[in-house]
Amino acid sequence: VAENGPAFAQQKNAAGGNTAVASSEIKVPKPEVLTLIIRSAILTLNDALETGNFTVLRDRGAPAFQARFSAAQLAFIFSDLMQSGVDLTGVAVSPIRLAAAPSLDANNRLRVQGDFPTLKGPHGFDLIFEPVRGKWRITGLSLAPVRSAVRSSEKPTDAKRKTSSPSGSKKGKKTRAKR
Repeated sequence: VAENGPAFAQQKNAAGGNTAVASSEIKVPKPEVLTLIIRSAILTLNDALETGNFTVLRDRGAPAFQARFSAAQLAFIFSDLMQSGVDLTGVAVSPIRLAAAPSLDANNRLRVQGDFPTLKGPHGFDLIFEPVRGKWRITGLSLAPVRSAVRSSEKPTDAKRKTSSPSGSKKGKKTRAKR
């Protein structure tokens, strides 16, 4: 169980090896690319919340994310946000505040944490992307309200918050992702 983050997934080829580009070729994207993939992921979630159709969110994910979560499972996982009527369209123009420098893990997954300080409601995010055929595809997604300002040295997981993320389980007011 991942105590503070979204579901992780890694794409494997038929021989069991990682199909992503060699780790020496993968780098943290430039700021303008980070902005684009952050906004795109959250706006895709917003479209799913608005319509109740989580197919596009699932289909835009990395292959292992698609294999792990059906559109119905994603709808269940994010049902609290959907029922709240939250509107995330403001992320298209709101400034992004990162809680820590984006980083790559040993499997070339990109983790980006932060918030949109000018929005009301759930706006803290914890996103994980995986490189698939030259594009960053979502493999983990968590969205939560931030009750106090996230300082650049403070991790979003240190702030008290309600979390919705692809996990397949719900525990009281918090949802945690399983690995």
